[in-house]
Amino acid sequence: MINNIVIDSSAQRRALESIKTSIKNNDDIIYLDADCYFTKGNPGKSTGEILRDKNLEEETVRWMNSKTSFIKLMERYKNHYPSLIYLDWPEHYATRFISLKGVAAEGNNIFMFFPGVLGITSSKIEDYFGLEFIDVWVSVFDEIVFPCMRKVFDKKSQTELYARLRPLLEKTIYLAAVFHEIGHRCSCWKISPEKDARVQINKFHTDVTGELATDIILVNFLKEFKEIQYFVFLQRLFWFGRFGFKENFEHGNLNEDNDTWIGAYLWNHFINTQVLIKNKDDSWHINFDSLDASFNKILVEIENLGIKVVETRDNQDNIIKEWMMDRVE
Repeated sequence: MINNIVIDSSAQRRALESIKTSIKNNDDIIYLDADCYFTKGNPGKSTGEILRDKNLEEETVRWMNSKTSFIKLMERYKNHYPSLIYLDWPEHYATRFISLKGVAAEGNNIFMFFPGVLGITSSKIEDYFGLEFIDVWVSVFDEIVFPCMRKVFDKKSQTELYARLRPLLEKTIYLAAVFHEIGHRCSCWKISPEKDARVQINKFHTDVTGELATDIILVNFLKEFKEIQYFVFLQRLFWFGRFGFKENFEHGNLNEDNDTWIGAYLWNHFINTQVLIKNKDDSWHINFDSLDASFNKILVEIENLGIKVVETRDNQDNIIKEWMMDRVE
């Protein structure tokens, strides 16, 4: 049961097995017919065909290998987080919609992670995998993020961001998605394959710290890929960060949506660290030379927060709440 909705677990498990079989068989088409419980929006039925883009997956691996290697990148993760157990490429796949209908096709979500998206749990590691919605991501950037970028930043900043990121956007999306999932295995903020037992905090605080940590780890450990840094920078500021402000221009979804809060946190952080500098014409200039150090400062901050939380057995939520209130009104 999720939010008083009764789940037919047998039907959901049949759907899970069907999708797993398609992936195991390396099929081009994945058939979806199930009730879905995404992180954004209301639950509901989703049906239709999803294309697994194996070409994009292979092209992304070649791109990664042209600059470094998966083994070298995982060594960085392992050296920083010695407790990291799973060192394999995640079961996370690049996909595109063909004839999908229902809540999955509404554009509110950019991935689906199993088995949770079906409203069920499992003790089997093979039941945990994800599908990244590449076309939804591209639409978000072309229709929302890049137009916002053009309205807010000066010409020099726009040119650097767009010229570097747009030609490699799809590969960047998939590579970021893969290492986003790896980041969820790291630090006391990890949620995959299970949470750190030392951390006992509510779901909102779990989502805030977990999502912030994994993206900051991603940016700091994949330094060969400036596109990754720009990708996280832009989508956190101009997509997630805007949620709810059309309906409530004072605070939007800051107090309900973890991604919206993170967007506000990053705006404040980048202004305070002089990454974002306001011009006389009210446009904003990006000090790209300070971006690496600014992202590293967040990594240190979120890790120190984790140490403080783990050392405190009682009222861990209060520690995070105080930190959040200090960073964002």
